[in-house]
Amino acid sequence: MPDKRTKKSPCAFCARLLAAMSLTLAAVLYPLPQTGFSPVDNLPVMRTACANQAPGVYTIKPGDTLWGIAHRYGTTVAALKAANGLKGDLIFPGQVLRLPGAAPPAARPPVGQPSRAGDRIQEMLRYAESLLGVPYRWAGNTPAGFDCSGYVQHVYGKFGIGLPHSSYAQFKCGAPAEREALRPGDLVFFSTYGPGATHVGIYHSDGRFLHASSAAGQVRWQSLGDAYYQARYIGARRIIPAPPPEQPAPQSEPAGS
Repeated sequence: MPDKRTKKSPCAFCARLLAAMSLTLAAVLYPLPQTGFSPVDNLPVMRTACANQAPGVYTIKPGDTLWGIAHRYGTTVAALKAANGLKGDLIFPGQVLRLPGAAPPAARPPVGQPSRAGDRIQEMLRYAESLLGVPYRWAGNTPAGFDCSGYVQHVYGKFGIGLPHSSYAQFKCGAPAEREALRPGDLVFFSTYGPGATHVGIYHSDGRFLHASSAAGQVRWQSLGDAYYQARYIGARRIIPAPPPEQPAPQSEPAGS
C-alpha cells in the first residue's frame, strides 16, 4: 500500500532552512552582549571592567553591541552614534566610545565629610543600613529598587567612589581581603549560579553583611554562616584601604640631672 503519511512540502523545508541561515548570520553580525548572572535569581547583567578608565567613555569588549551599551548606560543607540560620529552599527573590541550625557563621579563624598577612613566607612555603613527594606529590582541602582551590584554601586557612589553596576566587575576592584580578616565595608562575593561572582554584598561586622536579596525581595541582613552563602562564598575585595594604625605619641626624655 502506498505511504499515506503526510509529506513535508519542499517549500516549507526551504523556508525553515532560510530562517535558520538568517538567524546564524544575525548572530555573527550582531552578537549579543556578554552577560553574567546577577543575584540569586540568576538574571542576566552586563559584564563591565573595573579599570581606571576616564569617566564618560566606554571601551568596547568582545560581544558588545550598541544596543547593549546604550541600555547599560541609560541612553539610546541614536545618541551613541551622534556622540561618536558613527554611521552604522559596526563596532570593534578596543574601540573607545564617548557616552552622551555622562558626568564624572563626584570628587567629594556628598554624605558628610569624614576626616578618617574608619569614620568614612562607618558613615557609609550607616547609610547602607538606612536602605534596609528597599525592594529588590533587577538592574535597579536607586532607592526605588536595587539588585545586588546596584545596591553596592549606590552606597559607594554616595561617598564619591564609583563602582561598576556588575558583580563580576566589582570583583575586580580594590584589593583582595581574607575571610578571616574582613573589615567593615569590604565587599563579599558569592557564586550563586555557575562560575564567577554572581552575587555581592557589603560586609558589616560579626560575620554579617547587607545585600539586595532577590529571594527575600528586599535589602536585608545576612550571615556569612548561613549554609547557602557559606557554601557559595568565593572571596572579598577591599575598596577603601584600612586606616593606618595610630602611632603612639613620642615620649619626652627626662631632663638630665
